[in-house]
Amino acid sequence: MRLFLAIDLPLELKQKLGKVISGKKITGDTNTHDKMHITLAFLGDKNPEEVLEKLKDFNFKKFEVELKGQCSIPHVNGFAANSPELIPLMAKLHSLFGLQPKDFKPHVTLSRIKSPAEKHDFSESFKFNAERILLLNSIATPRGHVYSIVREFRPVN
Repeated sequence: MRLFLAIDLPLELKQKLGKVISGKKITGDTNTHDKMHITLAFLGDKNPEEVLEKLKDFNFKKFEVELKGQCSIPHVNGFAANSPELIPLMAKLHSLFGLQPKDFKPHVTLSRIKSPAEKHDFSESFKFNAERILLLNSIATPRGHVYSIVREFRPVN
């Protein structure tokens, strides 16, 4: 299974982001509600039982995330995700799985684009509490990736 860990966004926020996509006429390969998340760690092709064994003691406390401004990834229209807890959480997960730390900028992808001319500026900002971290399986299809939940993690507080 092609697995990754991600913060799930509340449905109400996904709906608001959907309105941003339609309101700004964002082009490219746009994300639907079921694909909106903040990736914490891409694990790759792994046995889910082995991954869950490594995550058996994993826990986190609820924390606030702000989505504000355009993310800095060249071929992505999306919001940068900001929180003092995000980078340490990502580092903890990368260490747990022996992943090399990357210069990764947490973000929510609204669309993938081919040209920098398709980039949009976002004046909106949104805040939400990170209350669900998901272990997801990503299956590539001709119509894009399909995600399925392998396991859900809730905060301890």
